[in-house]
Amino acid sequence: MQDKDASQYVSVSTEVWNDLCDLVLNIIQVNRHLVRLVQKDKQEIFNRLESINDLCIKLNHRSVELEQGIIEIRKRTQ
Repeated sequence: MQDKDASQYVSVSTEVWNDLCDLVLNIIQVNRHLVRLVQKDKQEIFNRLESINDLCIKLNHRSVELEQGIIEIRKRTQ
C-alpha cells in the first residue's frame, strides 16, 4: 500500500511541477512581448494574463492536493 501511495505522490508532484513550469514559461512569454503588445493588441495581453491566472489557479488546487496527499501518507506511515 505504501508503494502505491508513494507512486501517487510522485505522480501528483510531477503534475504540479509541470504546471509550475508551464506557468513560468507563460510569464516569460508575456514579459518578452508585453511592451510590443501594449501598443499593438491589448486583447492579446488580456488573453495571456487570463491564461496565466488560470494556470495559477490550477497550480494552487494541485498544490493543495499534493499537500493533502503528503499529510495522508505521513499519517499512514507513522
